[in-house]
Amino acid sequence: MRFAVEHDHFLTAVKRASGVIAGRNTVPVLACVHIAASDTGLKVRGTNLNEWVTVACDAAVTAPGAACINAAQLSAWLAASPKGALVDFKLGDRADLTAGRATASFAVFDSADFPTPPNRDADVEVPRGIEGLRVCAPYAADEEARHYLNGVAINSGHAVATNGHILAALDIGAPVDLAAIIPTLGVRQIVQSSDAARLFVGEYTWDCEDGPVVMGGKLIEGTFPDWQRAIPKDALVVATVDADAVADAVAQVQIASSDKAKAIAMDGDGEAVAVSCRGDAMAASASVTGEGEPFRAAISSRYAQIAMKTFAGRVVSLASAADQPVVLTSEAAPGLLSCIMQMRA
Repeated sequence: MRFAVEHDHFLTAVKRASGVIAGRNTVPVLACVHIAASDTGLKVRGTNLNEWVTVACDAAVTAPGAACINAAQLSAWLAASPKGALVDFKLGDRADLTAGRATASFAVFDSADFPTPPNRDADVEVPRGIEGLRVCAPYAADEEARHYLNGVAINSGHAVATNGHILAALDIGAPVDLAAIIPTLGVRQIVQSSDAARLFVGEYTWDCEDGPVVMGGKLIEGTFPDWQRAIPKDALVVATVDADAVADAVAQVQIASSDKAKAIAMDGDGEAVAVSCRGDAMAASASVTGEGEPFRAAISSRYAQIAMKTFAGRVVSLASAADQPVVLTSEAAPGLLSCIMQMRA
């Protein structure tokens, strides 16, 4: 295999494809990117066995072929090589690369040992799916024992995610009978896509097409819980506040505790909302203008920041009932809600 490719394009492809590779691999080929050259150009692929990312780029191919090279080593060398140079790639017993005056020789692994993606069955497009994933990604669990929470679900026409303590749902207009759970690692790849990207789901797999980048992977098996039951039916709006102002107040008071997940108290008197936190050595409080009813709630400072960031730049309504989750909505973001479980202050 031999080809010539623009340095910047090759580096971008390698970094994008290697982003899905797991940090630790006992099988050397899984730490590699698969590089395939053909008459149509170059394709660079990475995988963690559950997700695959393939990036195409133009190249002048004089001898087609394929090889696997350690992704971290190749990416580091390209990053240190002269920008704007033409990279000459020649495959023999090793892969010999030249970029300007920089040269390198890499060990190669048999391309036949590189895993192949599963058969694609993702044939239902979710037009606003990526928007929903971007909103819900911060709410998804990562290493939760309840495996079906380790991702973002397409459920009842919504994109929805929860880690059991905080929840977000956005009405994306998907078919109400469409049910799929995209793993958190896959979501992290998808949300890097451009606004022109297209998301597809099937019974077992998902795909995302974004120009030269094609991603795909396995869906999480299992049934996502009935998230609508977590929304209190008798919650009343107790305050209307500026989300950015509340986020600033939370940032000010959470310094009182080294535990960033510690509960903060929110006390409303109908004209303002006081945010406070008490640690072992100090206490702090801040006040935010907010119309509503007298109320008291205790929520995690970390989750409060996530929820307020979701509604950044908007006026948000807080709804709650005694000891029940706090529900956040905004007239400026129809179809979007966030729900935070209460804690002991």
